[in-house]
Amino acid sequence: MTSLLSFTIILMLLVGSTVYTVYPTVVVVHLTIEAKGKMMVTLIPDGKPEEYSILVFDENGTPLPYDYNGTHITVYPLNSSKVNIVYEAKNLLKYLPERGIWELRVKPRSQCKIILPHDTVILYYTPEGRITIERGRLVVFFDKPGEYSIKFTLVAKVETPTITPTATPPKPITPVSTPPTSPTPTAKPTLQIPVHTMAIIAIIVVLVAAIILAIIKRKS
Repeated sequence: MTSLLSFTIILMLLVGSTVYTVYPTVVVVHLTIEAKGKMMVTLIPDGKPEEYSILVFDENGTPLPYDYNGTHITVYPLNSSKVNIVYEAKNLLKYLPERGIWELRVKPRSQCKIILPHDTVILYYTPEGRITIERGRLVVFFDKPGEYSIKFTLVAKVETPTITPTATPPKPITPVSTPPTSPTPTAKPTLQIPVHTMAIIAIIVVLVAAIILAIIKRKS
């Protein structure tokens, strides 16, 4: 019993911080452990890690060797001062379809930070938590190890449609029918008689009239 208690205390002292990033179907857990001067670090991860997702690296991002036996993760720091362990755990999150809510249950062995999905509405959280907003997402902080629960739902984001004014199509141009124009009657050319010809005709007329008068007088 004493050895088990000592082992638990060592684990609590080793883990510096824990970050849970929550998605609708999985939780990504990021543990940061102070490992300076240690040849080996062993811990029990929170939740059940998906084995394919486990990443272990030092403070500079250099991968470190590790072993995972299904319950414990053992890391070999290789003179690193910090060890980072990242993995996915699906069993930390439970969806309740009849109520349309998600329930997160975690057991961090250090202070922790829980980053909830976008468009989250928190329905319940363990009272010790502190809520803030980072980059548009709700974040809950717990300052010490323990067992914590958060219940939340996701709200569908309603986008206001942008009304783009449509250009009024141009009205079709109706061709204006021009009534057919009646042909302008061409004036008939008038006979133009020269002045001297008219004078001769007048003289002839006068002579004829004189002759006719003379004949009439003789007969009478």
